[in-house]
Amino acid sequence: MAAKFLIPLPDYQRIHMTIYSVLSSEQANVLKSCFFFSMFAAAILRRHYKIEAAAVAGIAGYRIGSGEKNVLMFAEAVGNELHCTENGFHAWVQAEGWLIDFIAPMFPRIVPGSPKMLQKRLSDVSPSPDALISPGDFFVEANPGRTNDLFEHFLSKPAHADLLDIAEQWYRRPPKKMQKTIQVSDGKGAVKPVPFIGTQVVGAW
Repeated sequence: MAAKFLIPLPDYQRIHMTIYSVLSSEQANVLKSCFFFSMFAAAILRRHYKIEAAAVAGIAGYRIGSGEKNVLMFAEAVGNELHCTENGFHAWVQAEGWLIDFIAPMFPRIVPGSPKMLQKRLSDVSPSPDALISPGDFFVEANPGRTNDLFEHFLSKPAHADLLDIAEQWYRRPPKKMQKTIQVSDGKGAVKPVPFIGTQVVGAW
């Protein structure tokens, strides 16, 4: 029988919370940090699970409820077409035939709904944004150029890699215990506590 998910829900939640905690400690706008979530999560999957994973950027659309307002579309509308632009894009993780979106538990901050896991087989992708009919339907279209631009921006600041390393080292795969708080240097000699916080996930789309 094929696996229902690539990684279990408790692992997904812990990865999400680890990244959320690290980024929140830097006062990041977490709702606009999809590429950081994806870069950090892909690194954790490679290191702790030996899963070949990569951050990918492009156009994305998700139906997370049955109402008209329960469709999230990450793109920029130009006329009747959707384009992947600097201001209209999304990022997710692709791993062994799966799409995993680690920012998904925060979607209820944008549209009404419950915080859930979003982990889908890429083979189940909808053919177009207009085909997002049932809750859980999704559409993605990777954009290699945008992915490369975001990757280069990420690498342009050493602090980004430092934060990724903190998340990688802090993470513990369930059922191992997570440290509830870690001490992190701000690069100027000061040390601050970073608590383990984040959204509790209730099910999956």
